[in-house]
Formats: sequence, C-alpha cells, structure tokens
Amino acid sequence: MKTTNFQSQLGKLQQRKELLIILLFLFVIVIFWIVVGVFSSQQTAGITTEQKSLSTPLSPSLNISVIDKLEQKKSYSEEELADFPVYTIQSTTGGSGVSAGSTEQSQSVVLPEELESTL
Repeated sequence: MKTTNFQSQLGKLQQRKELLIILLFLFVIVIFWIVVGVFSSQQTAGITTEQKSLSTPLSPSLNISVIDKLEQKKSYSEEELADFPVYTIQSTTGGSGVSAGSTEQSQSVVLPEELESTL
C-alpha cells in the first residue's frame, strides 16, 4: 500500500515538474517579448527637427493693428438680421429644373443643369 501511495505521489510530482517547466518556459518567452518591445520602441521613438521647430514657444506680443481692424468691423443688430433675406434651393417636381429663391422675396434664380444632378 505504501508503494502505490509513493508511486502516485511520485507521478503527481512528475506532472507538477512538467507543468513547472512549461510555465518557466512561458515566463522566459514573455520576458524576452517585453525586452524586445521596449528595445524596439526606444530605437524608433525620437524627436524630429520638424517637431522641435513646431515646439518653439509663441511670442506673447499682440498686433494692435489687427485688434483695431476687428473693432472697426460692422456688426449687425437683431433687427437688421431679421430683415436679411435667406435663400433656399427648391427642386421642382415637374422636372423643369432647380431654382434658388428667397423666402422674403418672390425672386428666383434658375441654376444650370450641371448642378441639378448634385442636388
């Protein structure tokens, strides 16, 4: 009885030894993979001269003439914008063409046939 118990324990130990060898082999492969990945990323990562030139700091000075021109631009009030005509593109179902007309006025403009296919 002791011999069978000893043999079964020895068999389990051999199976564990094989499993340990497999796990150790996988561990070495993973470590090698990580080292190769880190080494290859160190070789390819770098700062190019273009990146260096783009990373120069901005000058903190403001061009006052540009700001003055912006202040002189005409601004429209809400009332002026309400009277501004909005043009829409309308397609007719009769096949006579596409026209661009104003929602405020009764004017319409016939577009060329080349533009009909794009709408």
